[in-house]
Amino acid sequence: MAYTNIRFDFNDNTALINGEKMSLDYLIKQWKEILNSPECIGFYCNDREMKFIIDYHYSGKYRNNMSYWYTVQGKDKTKIKELLSKLEEANTKNIIGKLENLKKDVLNNCYMDGEIELSKSYTNYANGGFYTLSFNSYNAKYCEKKFVELSNKDLKNPKIKNLVNDIIYIHDNAEEHIFYKNFKIYSSFDDTLYSTVVNNLFKADMTKVIFDNPIDKPLSLKNYLNKHRFTVLKKLITQVIHNDISNLGYNFFDPFLMLLWFLGIFFGALLNFWVLEIEALMILLGSRLTFKTLLINKNIKTMMECLDEKYNLEGKSPEDDKKIIENKDTKEREKNNVLEKSKESVDPFLRNLFTSIAKMKECPEIDWTYEAETISDLAKKYVEAKQKSNLTCYELLNKYPNFLEISNKIDEQIKEKTIPKYTNELKTLNIISTELDGLKSVTLDNNVRKLTK
Repeated sequence: MAYTNIRFDFNDNTALINGEKMSLDYLIKQWKEILNSPECIGFYCNDREMKFIIDYHYSGKYRNNMSYWYTVQGKDKTKIKELLSKLEEANTKNIIGKLENLKKDVLNNCYMDGEIELSKSYTNYANGGFYTLSFNSYNAKYCEKKFVELSNKDLKNPKIKNLVNDIIYIHDNAEEHIFYKNFKIYSSFDDTLYSTVVNNLFKADMTKVIFDNPIDKPLSLKNYLNKHRFTVLKKLITQVIHNDISNLGYNFFDPFLMLLWFLGIFFGALLNFWVLEIEALMILLGSRLTFKTLLINKNIKTMMECLDEKYNLEGKSPEDDKKIIENKDTKEREKNNVLEKSKESVDPFLRNLFTSIAKMKECPEIDWTYEAETISDLAKKYVEAKQKSNLTCYELLNKYPNFLEISNKIDEQIKEKTIPKYTNELKTLNIISTELDGLKSVTLDNNVRKLTK
């Protein structure tokens, strides 16, 4: 990335860019116009490295940026900070406006036929990189659409972070999106739900596909199929027609089929059977679409019966599925919050602790609600956790309400050697004690066993 050298002169209210003097008011106005425009996709500044960058899409298509190295003197440092603060404020306002508009679009069922996700885009900046909120369509024709780029600093803004979370949550749990995600109507594979519903003639085949493959959010899918049967039929039939036209185009260039087309057209013209040919074609296409519509409708009914049986959905309302989704989302947000803390933490122990807790949340087979009552119970639970995963005592510090209290007793009893009943567990207790001692100097108060802030 090429940077432009810029030297600010706040006394003269000018800036020197590559030897050319320009009005600072004009530059600020130009920068703010770009930051407030729909084409702007990101802003970054770094006081330590003395640079700032404005990313935008030129003509709505080509990516461009305005990248500056700047130099300041004496009191000008305060003024440049004020200037960059104003630019950041304009960028934040633009981001929030874009996200609010995107949220409205998602609530109106836009971008349902694909995934909206926040992914890391590049990491060459000192603040840890940028994240791109983008839409990836299931239809390969439309590919990716980038909404906005966010720095770590942007994501620490509660309003921006909440808007991003809301957009992804609303989108991922919209019934229409769940339909597209499950059916994969743009896929060319034969084992998709779309292909099965459109082509399977026998109930047994339909049943096997439903029972052999996982269905994402089945209750929401069933509810969408019930409420929007005509819309679903229209979407699937439209895709059938699209595929037929595509296949016709591909097959037209097959030498044998080209010969048949030529002979049919030639003899039709020779015998003056144009009208009959057109009518025959219309009857053929009409009967095919009628047959496909009846087949799809029958298979959707079979599918809903299978969903009821497989997932025990009979009598359940969409609200039940919504509660399950909200619970899963809450756990996922908790996990993401913990991972964010691990990234923010400079302390190696805390970083390890938070990362381990995030991994622990993926181990449902361990009963983390257990509260040890004795040293023996604690040791057994510790060994159990060690056997089932790579977890360490760091998680115990966070999850067991009375772990710190018991750990103090462990220290006392090991020192006084008053645990003859637990000789077999002495090694485990020594491990716990040793690990705790190793943590004291980093994050534990020496007198009271508790995590320090």
